Amino acid sequence: MNTNQYIDNIYNNVNNEFLFRHAAFSTADPPYTMTSHLHDKYEIYMFCSGNASYSVEGNVYDLNPYDVIITNRRELHRLIFHEDCYYRRKTMLISPSFLSAFMSPNFNPFSAFESRKSGVQNKFDHTVVMKQGIDKLINKIEEISFIDVPERDVLIKSYLIQLLVKMAALRDKTASFNPNDTSINRILDFVNRNIQEDLTYEIISKKFYINRDYLYRFFKKNTGFSLGDYIRNKRIMKARELLMTGTKPTEIPSLIGYHDYSTFYRAFNKNVGISPTDYIKAFK
Repeated sequence: MNTNQYIDNIYNNVNNEFLFRHAAFSTADPPYTMTSHLHDKYEIYMFCSGNASYSVEGNVYDLNPYDVIITNRRELHRLIFHEDCYYRRKTMLISPSFLSAFMSPNFNPFSAFESRKSGVQNKFDHTVVMKQGIDKLINKIEEISFIDVPERDVLIKSYLIQLLVKMAALRDKTASFNPNDTSINRILDFVNRNIQEDLTYEIISKKFYINRDYLYRFFKKNTGFSLGDYIRNKRIMKARELLMTGTKPTEIPSLIGYHDYSTFYRAFNKNVGISPTDYIKAFK
């Protein structure tokens, strides 16, 4: 492959439930940066080339070609470039509804994404990826994604289920793995476990015995978000989950740390672009 080749191949199915994207470009032309963000789908990311790391909830993973990163719908993540380079990656975004036919009380296709602590065990090392054939399954899904045949989505699902089952089995084998319990991970864990409570710089700085101004700089440096923006994003993501599971909009503010409905309404509308009621209609 030409190391200067620009690539941006995208397949997005009709119902917007599955997206495959193969992208490659120079990070210096134009200068490229990525901010921390969330998806409303599960993401599978395979790093192909470049010089970068991947941050998930403040936990930074070094990247080698064929490393695979997975993130669920609640994990803030971003790519960190260390120099101008030719960068290439493959990503999949998967809505739970895309694989709803495979879900049962005894089987969740997304268990590798959900059966772990936030920001932990996101990475499948390239040695494992290649030994277990994960790269081959991703490449097969890519091949099928760009073949325009009526059975395309059925074929994608068949290989995707194989991939997810393999990932879940590998995660089960490493369930005892514990990463370094860094300060940022402890803060993130505290925020996520107490999202329904009052969470301010003052409260969190006292909880962890650190200066308020230092907390601001430390949190921003490690996550790409201010603490306030992180908390708002997490609360709105939780609100979306609650709305999708049938909770009434008026019941949600007290469950996610808002004192009144009008404040929640404004925050939700600003973040999502529509009101909670319209979000329910769109989801249905």
